[in-house]
Amino acid sequence: MKSVSSIGRLYGALRSVLRVVFTGSALIFAGCSGDDAAQAPSPSAIQSTLDSAVMAIPISITEADRFHTVIATAGERYYAAGFVTLNEDRHMAVARLTQTGGLDPSFGQNGIATVNVAVGGKTAELARGVVVQSGGKIVIAGPVEHDPTASGDAARDTDIAVARFDTTGQLDPTFGTNGIVRLDLSTGVVSGTAFRGDTSWGLTLLPGDDLLVVGGKLADGAGRTDL
Repeated sequence: MKSVSSIGRLYGALRSVLRVVFTGSALIFAGCSGDDAAQAPSPSAIQSTLDSAVMAIPISITEADRFHTVIATAGERYYAAGFVTLNEDRHMAVARLTQTGGLDPSFGQNGIATVNVAVGGKTAELARGVVVQSGGKIVIAGPVEHDPTASGDAARDTDIAVARFDTTGQLDPTFGTNGIVRLDLSTGVVSGTAFRGDTSWGLTLLPGDDLLVVGGKLADGAGRTDL
């Protein structure tokens, strides 16, 4: 059994993983017991491995950018999805990384493909899910502003957007409308200080390349303010 202080250091090392996009070939031991625990590296060794394996990838210097999810493919490629901000307007984004952790310049623009579903939107547009279909096409999903030109509470209403890119990072025109499917499931409402609207939390690839969007909408029924 490891000491409380060792567990704390291990927790700190593992937390650092959550702050990066790619951790190279770092091997993380967690939840070990018995003989496995005796074989596991020390927290300082884990931290040293992380420090040498983590690669920081700058996207923009002055604006907010973030990745929310990362997946790996059988071809040793990695896809990170989230958002980038251009001129204070958020765009859904997906980056492709090589097995060494660098952006793949053959994908999108310098390794990053973006789509601005809600032009002029400020904070709601982002990708929380990403999958790669059998033919190599990349699909992302997340919430977007319903109408960025609206004012008041109406400006906070959200829809769900699903976008598909081809293997080069270009929007696939055979999917939805110009590569985008937009789902308007409900009209959001204000509940206290929160807003309840359509949102997407994840994306799952089903057999046959079908897509399952995991999310929520305003509950049916008069006066409901829950999802």
